Amino acid sequence: VRRGRQGTNGHLSLLRRLLKPGGYLRINQLAEELEPILDNEESGKINLDKLKTLAESAVSDADFLKEKRSTGNRKIERKLPITDCFVAPCSAGCPIGQDISEYIDLVNQAKYEEAFATIVRKNPLPFITGTICNHKCMSKCTRLDYDESVQIRSLKLVAAEKGYGSYLQNMCKPKAEKNTKIAIIGAGPSGLAAGYFLAKGGLDVTIFDKRNQAGGTVQYVIPEFRITRGAIENDIEFVKRAGAKFEFGVDPNFSINQLKDQGFKYVYLAIGAGKSSSLSLEGDVEVKGAIPFLEEFNQNPDINLGENVAVIGGGNSAMDAARAALRVKNVSKVYVVYRRTKEYMPADQEELDLAMGEGVIFQELLAPLALQNGILKCQRMALGEPDSSGRRSPVATEEVVELAVDTVLSATGEMVDYELLRKNGFSINELGGIMVNPETLETSVKNVFIGGDALYGPSTVVEAINHASKACAAILERESLMAVAVDGKSEPSAEKLAAIAARKGVLESVKLGDAEAARCLDCNTVCNVCTEVCPNRANVVLAVSAQGLKNNNQILHIDGMCNECGNCATFCPNNGAPYKDKLTLFWNEGDFMNSTNPGFLLVSAGDEPVFKVRLEGNTGEVKLSAKGLVEGSIAENVAAIVWGAYENYGFLFNPCDLK
Repeated sequence: VRRGRQGTNGHLSLLRRLLKPGGYLRINQLAEELEPILDNEESGKINLDKLKTLAESAVSDADFLKEKRSTGNRKIERKLPITDCFVAPCSAGCPIGQDISEYIDLVNQAKYEEAFATIVRKNPLPFITGTICNHKCMSKCTRLDYDESVQIRSLKLVAAEKGYGSYLQNMCKPKAEKNTKIAIIGAGPSGLAAGYFLAKGGLDVTIFDKRNQAGGTVQYVIPEFRITRGAIENDIEFVKRAGAKFEFGVDPNFSINQLKDQGFKYVYLAIGAGKSSSLSLEGDVEVKGAIPFLEEFNQNPDINLGENVAVIGGGNSAMDAARAALRVKNVSKVYVVYRRTKEYMPADQEELDLAMGEGVIFQELLAPLALQNGILKCQRMALGEPDSSGRRSPVATEEVVELAVDTVLSATGEMVDYELLRKNGFSINELGGIMVNPETLETSVKNVFIGGDALYGPSTVVEAINHASKACAAILERESLMAVAVDGKSEPSAEKLAAIAARKGVLESVKLGDAEAARCLDCNTVCNVCTEVCPNRANVVLAVSAQGLKNNNQILHIDGMCNECGNCATFCPNNGAPYKDKLTLFWNEGDFMNSTNPGFLLVSAGDEPVFKVRLEGNTGEVKLSAKGLVEGSIAENVAAIVWGAYENYGFLFNPCDLK
């Protein structure tokens, strides 16, 4: 196999698989793929034509290409800890820290009501987020290093659709613990979430909105081809069942003083970013805002846009407007005009793909100049140096491009009505935004909090929920009430660990419906990726049980077996490198002194062995025994691993002495 070029390619593809997470666990699957190249098992002869076909496929197979990994950074922000490093990166990447592994496991067991209950501990809008969430969680999913991300968002929707009815039947309307009145201004996602958290916490909550229905942008702007009104209504009904009251058609020019005169002790502002930023072009035709167009489209899609439509902008609103325009009668062509390339568009990749798939024509590197007599004149741009956002700045060229269009829709962003906020006495920071306490989101006006689009400008639904959660936790604490409780994590059974290992041993494609749940690797239960991808097996799993440790599966790095290839750093979901950051066992004094790793060296053996230990750059000696620390100073969790390694894994201390 190693002699020919084709054989070498096949051999490399084998190595690529082995050195990826779960690689060695996939030996059986690899054998099944290699088996067809044998003419017959008895002779053991290889069919060279079949081998060539297999080798050629390895060069182009997406599973073997670096591009198959997420295009973004899959690392989470958490620094890699010395002990207890397991974390579900999907949850860490979610703004609300949704308990993703837990609810997916429950869906996998067909326990839909329990899965729904797990979701709504932190997220009272499971239908909305299960349909249109921008799912940052999926860009952190460990499964990306195997095949494809688990379809987390769709599994949330499965739990919502199958668990909603039974959960509501058993749901008791919480009794108000206090008569404290809270006013929430705005019934969009952030206002709805705040209403749920506060009513569930035992307070008297009223949500006010200028419109005749709750839901905000999701209800009035996002088209039904993206989310059904029924899904939105389910979440609104859920918030009502929690005890929140609604008042619609109220004056949008609210007054904080009037609300306080009416007995509202706290106010949560979720007024959104309701002002459209205008695009001014030379010419005789007024440019229409994409948001007003989408609102009109949702009410009555029979709009006169003409035959050709241009949408200016590259965000999700631009994609919604473009896709909606394609559905308008008599429209034949829809252009998205953007001054950079698609690579730098802020829209989610999913929204870009959907727009392109439906026939939207992308006109890149064009900046609109004038609109007159049905002609949109644009300046051709070129990409220059990166700006503060990391995107390459557009630089004008001398070329002018003309597009024949009947309607131009501007989707260049929405703005917060800061004038209204100023009138109510809120302090504005140097950047023009509202000054808040970043931990509580309380404004400069006592007991008034703010979240959603009104806080930092247009945000996602899940970010809006995060704002509500943060502000509501502060309010409930101030009222000496508890936020919604979150269950603890139990130690996994041997059967569950075996099931997770089995999943790692198979590459597979996305499945439909709740069957997809079986692809989840349950990373907060067990990870061990650094042990799977190390070619030298320099990272090992220790079974250590001690009071100072959260679980009994700990990682120990063996310095003498590591060649510092960095493979474990590539695949570790934490921000760190296991071969540098994990507790390290050294075999001799020279290696210990030449390293900066946190770790230990056995100085003398016996019933009370002595170790040289380095932690956070400080080095000292400690003496341990089966009862714990005898002499010296060392953290309890680290001492447990050092003693556990010495007592039960003595062969690791000297490769030539298997004691």
